[in-house]
Amino acid sequence: MERVFGGAPALPDESPASDSRPNTALPIAAPSSSSAAVRPVTDAAPQRSRRWLLLAAPVLAALFAIALAVRFALTLVPGNEAAPATGRTPPVAYSASAARPVPVAEPVPKLQAVERDIAVIVAESVTHAALMAAVRAAPTQGLLRDAVLFDIYRPQAGEKSMAVRLRFQGDGAPLTDERVEPAVRAVVDELGRALGARLRG
Repeated sequence: MERVFGGAPALPDESPASDSRPNTALPIAAPSSSSAAVRPVTDAAPQRSRRWLLLAAPVLAALFAIALAVRFALTLVPGNEAAPATGRTPPVAYSASAARPVPVAEPVPKLQAVERDIAVIVAESVTHAALMAAVRAAPTQGLLRDAVLFDIYRPQAGEKSMAVRLRFQGDGAPLTDERVEPAVRAVVDELGRALGARLRG
């Protein structure tokens, strides 16, 4: 029978030295140096690939632009007008582009232009090109600078009225009615002679 001296009963000694059971814990293997060295290499590989793609993209874009420029330049060389049989539209011939009129710069006129509107009755078969050709063929002493068709009216079958705005510009002296009216009359006479036109009343 155990005695209790003012406290809890004494417990048996539970120190590790008194435990006679065998230690069955599995040993933990330390990571090998080879696996620790391989992991950073596999993690850095995608980063290097992305970096190379970012560096190569501008170079590839520049090479593509140069190839397009060379291909376009070859289409402008005489003798290379024919396109290969690829189903695409052939390029514009160099001779056709060279035949276009090149705009010429003109000084800003110091004098104000004068405009006159005329309306003539012509046959239904008269085209815009024929009308403009007759207007520009009129002997206006160099005063006629521009002509614009701005209205078409058909009063009866077989005929139509075409209204044209004439712009006159002088070089040295201001334009007066004495100089403009003969030029307008010359345009009307040329339209009558070339197209059988008459002024609309």
